Amino acid sequence: WYECDSDVLQFSSTEPEFSPLKNGRYYAVISREDCGTKTDCLDFILSSVADEMVQNIKLYPIPATDILNIQTSFDIRSINIQDIHGHKIETKIKSNTLDISNLNSGVYFLFIDTPGGIVSKKIVKINE
Repeated sequence: WYECDSDVLQFSSTEPEFSPLKNGRYYAVISREDCGTKTDCLDFILSSVADEMVQNIKLYPIPATDILNIQTSFDIRSINIQDIHGHKIETKIKSNTLDISNLNSGVYFLFIDTPGGIVSKKIVKINE
């Protein structure tokens, strides 16, 4: 993972997960043998939300097909979804359910805005 503004390597791993140490825009370089690709920049926003709050927000089912359920005792102000290229996607939330039927199969990042801060979660969408 590289910082977009400086192209400085921030984190090297063979794992698909990345947790930056500061807010910023980052991109991944995915390579295998003599071929590779670079993702678009993704916005990462760290919040001061305690681990308790992060653990309090449960998403199911994972992987999801059409509806994603959100279980939490916190008020949800809004939810933003970004694909792995950093493109923002329109979302509709109703009674702690999120309609994701219009999404293609893939990995997405949810940014859940609560009174305590923004919590980010990763989801996997599959089409049956």
